[in-house]
Formats: sequence, structure tokens, C-alpha cells
Amino acid sequence: DHRTDVTRRLRFTAAGENASDNKYFEDFRSGVEGTSVTHLERRARLEWLGRGLRVQALVQDFQVIDERIDPLDRPYARLPSIGAKGRWPLGGGLQAELDGEAAYFDRNAGVTGARLDLSPRLSLRLGGAGWFVSPSVAWSYAGYALDDLAPGEDESPSVNAPIVAVDAGLVFDRDATADGRLTQTLEPRVLYTYIPFREQSGLPVFDSGLPDLDLVQLFRSNRYVGGDRLGDANQLAWGVTSRLLQTASGRQFLAATVGQKVYFESPRVTLEGEEPERRASSDVVGELELNAYRNWSVRLATQFDTDASSTVFSRFGVQYRAGRDKVANIGYRYRAGRIAQWEASAAWRLS
Repeated sequence: DHRTDVTRRLRFTAAGENASDNKYFEDFRSGVEGTSVTHLERRARLEWLGRGLRVQALVQDFQVIDERIDPLDRPYARLPSIGAKGRWPLGGGLQAELDGEAAYFDRNAGVTGARLDLSPRLSLRLGGAGWFVSPSVAWSYAGYALDDLAPGEDESPSVNAPIVAVDAGLVFDRDATADGRLTQTLEPRVLYTYIPFREQSGLPVFDSGLPDLDLVQLFRSNRYVGGDRLGDANQLAWGVTSRLLQTASGRQFLAATVGQKVYFESPRVTLEGEEPERRASSDVVGELELNAYRNWSVRLATQFDTDASSTVFSRFGVQYRAGRDKVANIGYRYRAGRIAQWEASAAWRLS
């Protein structure tokens, strides 16, 4: 693991791992995460940080140590990728953004090739004490130059579509105690997103996936991560957060959030093996964070299927932190039909 700050704005980092045999982690690691390692990453990155602009060049490869993984399911190497992210205030709450990457994806099996994806965005932030509204328009483009295709397949497919979104929220607060020492907030938020359908079944999948639905994913315009899929959308995401704060310091004792997506049209874009969404709304997601008593904290997250009246995913954790070098944790993870795990960990300096 290496890092060099070449100048104030130029940084080089590198990291790599190598295992001598594919049983190494089963023999020498403990715990589910330690013994379930399937591949190891090697990467070198050169980053330049400007005023409102970040440019990076990346070379990335993987050692696959689980030979049972099908060659067509193994991760692609980036040889290389060059990306840029920029954000420029234009005045009056108006802001321009640009996110782009050019990358070559290589692997010993399946389709390989280059991809260019660009997403310019223009947004306006309006707000005041206790409210905000932020409309935005963007354009998403992804184009390919592909190799190792089956005869007759398109070597240079592309997809592009507009993204229209309106993000809005309110913040109410009140005294939670008679002496005013505690303040309670109520923070509703909605995000409307419109992305027209574009046929994408002929595009490769180099780095895209569908992440778990949580409060971060709930308020993202594109339901996929990576540059190979742009999910069509005509939907409204809503969420409500309530916090309990110490009025004088702003210290948070409690934060509880619940949210959901409502579909005005059923999404049609899918990845291979993904079931199309047929319901009028998504699962309900919720999170609870409690820091109410001294060194104790509790965190709970859940995803609930209202149609089936069943829990899809849940995570629960309790932490006791007596100091910077004294901590104990206990946690539980559940995923319907797949995972039910308890775990405990501790680090405690004796002298």
C-alpha cells in the first residue's frame, strides 16, 4: 500500500495483494468475511485535484483465487481508465457539473473493449430557512468500441437519454423539552425523476450492478451503479427523517428515517437475471441511529416488502466505545433465505 503526494494537487497511490494459492484465506483468515475472499485487487492511481475539478488515471487488475467462479463472471481489468469530475458554481444557485470516464475493459473470456461515458448536469438550488427545491437536467451518454463479439453483433453500440429530476425538502423543528435543551426535527423529502426508456439489452456489462435499496440509493436518479446501464424512471421517492438534538451543541441523540419509491410507470431496463419490477411501489426502507446514553450507540437498518409482509434485509449493531482505543461491538445481519449471522468484535488496550 503506497501513497505519494507529488505536489499539493498531484497524488499517486498504489495498492496490491497476491495470494500464493487459492486456499490461503480459508487456512489463515477467520470469520465469514475473511474466509470468503474470492479475488484480490491490484491498482495504481494518479489523481490531480484542481479547483472544482478532479482528474484521475487508473490501472486496475484482479487475482481470482476462487477457481469455481465462471470465467464469464470474473471482474474486468481496467487497462487503463481516465476519468474526470467537475463542479462549477455559476451564481444565483445555478451549478454546472460534469462526470466522465474513458476506459478499456479486458478479460480472458467474453466481450472486451472500450467505453466512453459522459454525464453533463445543470442544477438550480433554491432555498431558505427550513426548505429547499433543486431542479436539475442532465444528459447521459455511453458509447462502446467492442472486441471478441459473436458474428453479426454491433461493435459500436451506444445509448443516451435525458435525466430530469426535482429534489425538494422541508425542515420543521420544535422544543422537545420544556426547558428547550432538546430540539426535535421533522424532515420530509421527495425526489421526482424522469428518464425515458432506452433499449440496452445489447450493451455489455463491464462494471454495472444493482445495489441494495437503502436511503442513499433511494435518492439516486439512476438505480444502477457503473456506466453500462441507465435505468428508465418515472417515479417519486419519498422519505421522512426525525432527529433529536441537543439544542446548544447540535449533538445528535436520535435519528430515524423511513422511505420508499412510488412508480408511475414500471421500470423496463434490467440486467441479465434481474426480475422486472411489477409493483406500484418499492420495498420500504428504514434506518435508526441512537446515541442517547454516554458511550453506547445503536444502529438498525431494514428493508421490508409490504406486498409479502416480510423482511427482505435487516442489520442491527450495538457499540460501546469507552475511548479512542477501547471499543466493543455486537451485530446481526439477516437476508431472507440466504443469511442469518451474529458477529462480535472488540479492541481494548490493556496497558
